Amino acid sequence: MFKVGDFVFFEYKLAQIKEMKGAKVQEVSDGAFSCGSLDLSDRCVPLTLRNKNISDEYEHQSNRIHREGVSSLNYPDIHRWLVDEWRKCIDVPDSEVRSYYDRLKKFTEDCVNFGKDNEQTYGFSLSYRRRN
Repeated sequence: MFKVGDFVFFEYKLAQIKEMKGAKVQEVSDGAFSCGSLDLSDRCVPLTLRNKNISDEYEHQSNRIHREGVSSLNYPDIHRWLVDEWRKCIDVPDSEVRSYYDRLKKFTEDCVNFGKDNEQTYGFSLSYRRRN
């Protein structure tokens, strides 16, 4: 499906495939950062207008969390949640995309308003807890 030199969205960001082994994407780069692994294929999607629009929304919300969120947020797990949801959203029919955007916006609000009155459950804690 992919080949070296293809542009793709990797974890909702534009990247170029730099290395492959068979059908497995093993390295991608956005020009400033490279990521390598035995198989990154499940985190890569083709460069289409639909995928661009979905990726832009997830990247926008991720940037908002980083810009407005508190320093104690659990950013590694938050990033994993965003990537997992982005990947699921890419695969749903157009009629279901709005529900993913609604969930994404709720998640973003929970992150940026963390500590006010919420400790929502997403399968992980939104913040690192202090150890006494």
